[in-house]
Amino acid sequence: MTGDTRNEPAAAAGPELVRVVRPGHPLHGLDLPVWGRLRLLGIQANSQGALLAEGTWYCPALPGPLITATTRLRDHAITRDLYDQQVAARRPCQLHRKDGPDADGYQRLSCPAAGKHPRLICPLRQASLSPRDGRAKVFQPPAEPPRICRQTAITIAPGIGARYRQDLPYASPAWHARYATLRNTIEGLNGYLKDPAHQAVAQPGRRRVRGIAAQSLFTALLLAAASIRKIRAWRALTAGDKTAIARRARRRRASLPSYRPDS
Repeated sequence: MTGDTRNEPAAAAGPELVRVVRPGHPLHGLDLPVWGRLRLLGIQANSQGALLAEGTWYCPALPGPLITATTRLRDHAITRDLYDQQVAARRPCQLHRKDGPDADGYQRLSCPAAGKHPRLICPLRQASLSPRDGRAKVFQPPAEPPRICRQTAITIAPGIGARYRQDLPYASPAWHARYATLRNTIEGLNGYLKDPAHQAVAQPGRRRVRGIAAQSLFTALLLAAASIRKIRAWRALTAGDKTAIARRARRRRASLPSYRPDS
């Protein structure tokens, strides 16, 4: 799924996403939304010391410059190249998903410096101190280690930061690849739906009724009509032989008969 926090109703986004992550929901098993331009940057939520920064859970030792990277980019305080480097530097601090979400939406996350193969060197985790290789290091661990630093793993409730969570780290290469494809698709569909000669979704005067429920119903009917229009257009452009594989008919602005002299 993809979404835009500028247009998502604030009161409904969180609860609906909590329901999605539960088994039995029609969308269970899909990735959490790929949010577009975020309104709330930096730290969006916290739980037992874990920080939810721009949709992803990190350890509490995540450096401040990495937390504020997006804000400083939008303020033109840093370059795009430096921003990409700082986004990549967040990865070693990202929490491991150990288990879940379960039937109730709870999931278990563990410290990146814990386990047999830690990707972060932290003085609070003795097992992570060796070998001294090229892994990222924590230079300023919390003075009072929270639960994420003391336990093997913590349990995150489904409602904590539900509005902002996403499976792909924000602004990472994987995020850009997914978001670019989804946005191009949806923007093309938006233009198709807003065509004033057809569904004209952008013209509220065509739906003179009050209330979100009624507007949602009429919008759903317009979407269905647009889908039927797309299907009819596709069928009109495909070859006439329905026994073979349907291929789009070739469209040319001019052909040889167009240049023949009038008889």
